[in-house]
Amino acid sequence: MRCITPGTFVLQTSDGSGLEAVAGFDGPAIVAMVPEGCATFIHDPRGGAEGWQRLTIGQMVEAPKKAIGGVSSWQMAEDVRQLTDLARTPFAVPGPDGVGKPALGADDAVDRMTQWLLGQSGLQGEN
Repeated sequence: MRCITPGTFVLQTSDGSGLEAVAGFDGPAIVAMVPEGCATFIHDPRGGAEGWQRLTIGQMVEAPKKAIGGVSSWQMAEDVRQLTDLARTPFAVPGPDGVGKPALGADDAVDRMTQWLLGQSGLQGEN
């Protein structure tokens, strides 16, 4: 998580998925192979200008309650919190005038949520 910067491709994987994307990236890249049960994610600078557009989380985990190696449980909790914050899609992005404008993809998010709600209600496809 601490290696994520706007121009660096960062992959944290437990099964090797995402390695093909690293091979296709023309720039600095960091890959971490972690044990099963750890957080997994891809930070691809080609995804967009905003951090949430570049970051895809495969699996999120709770922070360990005890230190692991030289990393305290507090630091790991901060890392998990930072990763979650970076991936959070904003509903509105403030413009230069301070007025919120819909985030990129907001229309798509509304459509997808509507379809899901209709599917859950059993009303999808009815007139």
